[in-house]
Order: sequence, then structure tokens, then C-alpha cells
Amino acid sequence: MDRKNLSSFLLISFCCLTPKLAYSQLANFTVLDTPQPEVRATTGTTIYTEAFVDSRWVVRYRASDGRPHFANERWDDSNAFEIQIKRSPESPPERLDRGWRWIGGKEIATNDTARKHFSVELRHEEAQIGLFVHTVLDGTPVIQRWLEIRNDNKTPIAITGISVWSGRLWPRQQDFTLGYFTRDTAGSQGWLEWEVLGPDLKQLLGGTGGGHDDPFFIVRNEDKGEYCIAHLAWSGDFEMTFNPYEAQENPGEGLSFSIGPWSPEALRVVEPGETVRTPAVHLGHIEGDFDSAVHAMHDHLRKSLLPTIDRERRQRMQFCLPGDTAYHGIPVYEDAERPGFDEESILTAVDLAGAIGCETFVLDAWWWEFSGNWVPAHDRFPQGLAPIVERAKKRGMTFGLYAEIEGGRGRWEESPVIKAHPDWLWKPNTLALIQPDVYDHVDRDLDRLIRENQLALYRHDYNNDSSISVQIPRHGFQESVAWRYYDALYKLFEDARTKHPNVMLQQASAGCQRLDLGMVGRCHEAFLAEAGQPLTFRAYSGITCALPPEILVLGIGNGFDRGHLDTHLRAVYSLGTPFIISGVAPDLEQLTSTSKQRYLHHAEIYKNFIRPLLPTCKVYHHAPVTATAGVSSGAWFAMEYVAPDQTRGWATVARIAQSDDTAFLLKPRGLALGHTYRVTFDSLAETITMRGLELARDGLPIRLESPLSSELILFEQE
Repeated sequence: MDRKNLSSFLLISFCCLTPKLAYSQLANFTVLDTPQPEVRATTGTTIYTEAFVDSRWVVRYRASDGRPHFANERWDDSNAFEIQIKRSPESPPERLDRGWRWIGGKEIATNDTARKHFSVELRHEEAQIGLFVHTVLDGTPVIQRWLEIRNDNKTPIAITGISVWSGRLWPRQQDFTLGYFTRDTAGSQGWLEWEVLGPDLKQLLGGTGGGHDDPFFIVRNEDKGEYCIAHLAWSGDFEMTFNPYEAQENPGEGLSFSIGPWSPEALRVVEPGETVRTPAVHLGHIEGDFDSAVHAMHDHLRKSLLPTIDRERRQRMQFCLPGDTAYHGIPVYEDAERPGFDEESILTAVDLAGAIGCETFVLDAWWWEFSGNWVPAHDRFPQGLAPIVERAKKRGMTFGLYAEIEGGRGRWEESPVIKAHPDWLWKPNTLALIQPDVYDHVDRDLDRLIRENQLALYRHDYNNDSSISVQIPRHGFQESVAWRYYDALYKLFEDARTKHPNVMLQQASAGCQRLDLGMVGRCHEAFLAEAGQPLTFRAYSGITCALPPEILVLGIGNGFDRGHLDTHLRAVYSLGTPFIISGVAPDLEQLTSTSKQRYLHHAEIYKNFIRPLLPTCKVYHHAPVTATAGVSSGAWFAMEYVAPDQTRGWATVARIAQSDDTAFLLKPRGLALGHTYRVTFDSLAETITMRGLELARDGLPIRLESPLSSELILFEQE
């Protein structure tokens, strides 16, 4: 066998031995006939078993390869949840680890035959607490879990600590590496780094600085080649723990975890007879490589969590004009002496947006006079927003509008609404959504904004500390309002989707916060970036380990911090839903033909090639994030996207730092080895033909001499 044939044989052998994500859609629950009640969940090749043992609900077994456990294959049982309560403000906290009684379990009907839902009912007699453990399967390896807690006491109780899901991930001593979002600063959302877990408890508290470090983790078992990947669908403060050498109840070797909301005060005061629901955990146990773990989570979110909308309304190219950045002589913020953010300047921008092929015009911050009073400033918009809406339609675009209806920046104290209801506003500038009259007002305001302005898109911002660090006395307890607040906020968006099913809801809290599943699961789009190059490339590489690219709206700076124009446009048009933040030109007369041609060129690639693939594409991380490297590593950005049938795909490569290497060797991992592809290099305007096997084995050297230069590569099967 010659050297070339030997290389091909070894590559084919390697590909055969490397598991690909090919799970079935099978999902079911089985109540096992054992002396102790035991429930087995099977979803794809994942098996997860919990049991009632010694007055505890425990994790009995996990497997990612579809093999059930045998009688002699016992794990050290660990609690599947953790709850801590206080029965009175003066009483000590009580951990309800033991003392539960089995009431029963039942399958709950769903609207989807492929989706299975099972509920286990327990009761803690001493604490007088009822508990429902809900588990949902959808055929992917990712399982959804939440708890319902009922207070059967005659007096209020306080939940002071809770882990929605906990227990053993692996039962034996092995080497584990943890990936999680390590930064909580603006512009560095999704800052995923890897950390080798040592012998000590690893505790992570997140959300307290602004909500950029969302509750997500991925753990790799270095010995077994398996991953656990998980989200907590929660926008507030949270706690995640990882204990490599001790189960919750019985000492032993392995890795246990816990995840749930966190507060130094009471999380929730529960009235007698009241039942409260926790946020959900979405956790997958995957056999295979890093790509397989990411694909499993993306597929699960697409199937079971992300809101749907008609195809023609989603992933539309957007032009955003904000009044909080200097543009065409527009002063910054609302307190300028003579704001230039007015009807004339905005109509100019509408014409510009239409000329470069945008499909939705979004009027961003400071079109109002006072925050909290969401009507156009009369001196700047004497005819309201109707002329802007009509001009957008004339230019072939739909209209979107931005507001901070939940709270945030500006002169709220001067708003007529707050003057009439000063008790509606918490400090700093957050509306008390937990009050029914406040909720009803905000709900009506949002409904009015959508109807009056014929909105195709509502862009939501919140520019305060997203941890909602407000405490309120309740029955003698000091309660954090976060749980009640986010229940209300989530309901606000759910109600808006019900009333306006054809309106895109886009969340952009503080520009790039709240990328957790709590908000992502209620909105169609999530704004990712307000930072420029190269920071956004790194953050995007990390966040796409947790979220699929089609929901991300990528703006990269305000138009002035964009680096190379083509690199800016490749990021905006090839990594998610395009979002042009002003900065194209002051007006149509000053838009050069060359610049216009570049915008239209990338818009055509997006519309005809990328957008049709986005909602289902498989994502492959080449740089900087890989199975062994984090966001801050290396000088390159490289991401690959491939259709599920492997007929088409694309890759975006950018040089994001100084490096001795002037070329990146891209070896595609998602293409079919036995097929031939036309490979187009966008910057070179050249096309070659290569077999999938050659591409995977030899790769494509992408030569980029200068930082912030880039290349877009398109793959089409012949």
C-alpha cells in the first residue's frame, strides 16, 4: 500500500471510529418493577434512571450509549435535587435531603407524540412539603427537568436554597475538564474557558455583576470520551457546583454536580397551599466528540425550546439606527441641547438601509422624550412615527422598534407615568413587574407599541443590573424578588407572542446580556455583540457552544469599530442574523458605489446561500474554541456550518491577532467524505473542486497576512 492510499485508509478508519451524532427519535419512560420505585428515561441513546431509596429520590444510573445497567452495576446513590427551607424567620435552615415519601408517578400527555413528560410526586411529612419532579424527553440526548414545590403548611415557608438538578454524573474516579463562561463584563459574553477539575469542590456563583456569564457548563470525561452539557433556564443569580470526589450523600469517587438559582436572601416565600415552579435545567449526556455535544444541545433547543415563527419573518437583514451613538450629527443620549435624532435624519437612514438591501428597519434608542413614557418626542417627531413606518414600507422593508419598557436608562422620574405612580419604580430605574397593576400597564404599553406602529419586530433592552438585586420583606422573611420578577417578565413575552404571533421578539438587554435560556426561550432573537473586532469573534466562538447561530443577531460595534469592511460584513452576514448598526454612510449621496456593492454582495450570499441553511445547520468549532482550547486562545477565528444532508455548507475564517503564522489550515469536519464539492473562496473570487475526503484529510490553507483580514468559503456538492 503506497503512502497516499495508506493515509486515506487511516483517515477513513479514524472517521469510522469517531462517533457521529446519529441518535434516534425514540423517547420513553419505564417504571421498573423493583422493590424500590424506579423510573428509567430513554431518549435516543441516552438512558437515565432515578429511584426512591431510603426516603430519598436519587440518581441511580446514567449511560450515553444505550446500554441499561444490570443488578450488580450499582452506583453510590446521590440526591437528584436539593431543597433548603425555613419554616419561620427565626428558625434555622433545614435541608430536605431525607424524609420523603413516595406518592406516585405518571406520564403526562403532550401535544407531540415524540415528546414524553413524566412526573414523580413525593411528600415530606415532617416539613409538610409536596414535590413534583418533572422530566421531559424529546428524542435528543438532552433531558429537561424542573420541580414544583407545594406548601402544605398552614403558615408561609421560605425556600432558602435549591438545586433543580443534582447528583452523580460519573461514578468512578476519572479525569474531568470543565468548560464554563468565565467573564461577566460587557462584550465578553460567552467567554468559555476550559479548566481541569482538581480534588476540591468547584463552586461557581454567576449573574451578580450583570448577567454576561450565563448558567451553562460542559464537562468532558477524559477517560471515557463522554460529555455532559447543560443550561439552567434562568436570568438571575445562580450557583453551580462540581465535586470530583464526593457524592452528595455517600463519599466515593466520581463527579457530582448541582445547579439552581441562588440568593443570599430567601429565594421565594411560599404561601400556604401555593405551588411554585422552578426554572428548568436542560442536560445532555453524550458519547462522542465535542461537536456531538454541541450538536445535541442545538438540536434540543431547536426542537423543544426556541419559539417558532413563519419562515419568511425570521433571520431578516436588519438596519438599526440608535440615538445613543453619534451618527450624522446626532448627539449622544437624550439630554443633548438640540437632539438631531429626528424625523429628517431617520428618513435619510431609511433610504440608506433600503439601498444596501436591508429587509427590516429598526428604530433604536431615544425616539421618546422621557423613559417610561413610550410616545415619540413631539418636537422631533411632530407626526409621530407614521412617516418612518411608511417610508420603510416604500423601500421594501418592515419596521422594528426599540424600547426599555422594563426599566433602564433615562429620566424616568420625569415620566408622567412615574409622576403619577412613584411606587411603581424600584431603584435603580426598574419597574416593579411583580405588582399586578404595573404588569398590566407594561403589558398594555407593549401591546400598544406593536399595534400603533405596525411592528414586525420589537427590540427589548434593559440597562440595569440584570440580577434584579431587590429584597422585599414578606411575612417576616427578607425575600429576593428575582424569582417573582422573572416569572412576570417571562410571562410578559409569552403573552406578547400569543397576542402577536407574527411579530419577532428580540432581546438585547444591555446590548448583550441575558443569553440564558430563560430569555432565549421566550424571544425569537438574541442580540450578541456591541463590542468590535476581534472581541466579538472570540465571544461568538464561545456562545455558539451553548446556542445555535440562527437566533443570534450579530452587529459588531456601532459601525465605526468594524475593522476591515469585508471582515465586518462577513461576520455580520455569515455568523447569524445580519444587523447593520448605522455607520454605512451619512446619506445616500455619500454612499460610494464600491461600498454599496460590498453590502449587496454579502446580502446576496446571505439570502441565497446562508439563510436557507441557518435554522438547521451543524456547527463545527475550529478556532479559537475547540475541545481543548478556550475563547482567549490563539490568533485565529474559524467556524464551519454544514447542512444536515451535507450538500452545502460554509466556513468563516478571520485572523484576530498578531501571529507568526500567516495561514490557517481549515480541515472541514462536516462534509461527506465520498462526495465532490465546489469550493468557492469569496475574497479571491475563485472556485475549485475537491472530494470531501481530500478536504478532511489535507485541508484548505487560508492565507491571511494582516490582523482582521478574513475569508468566506462556500461548499456546494456537485
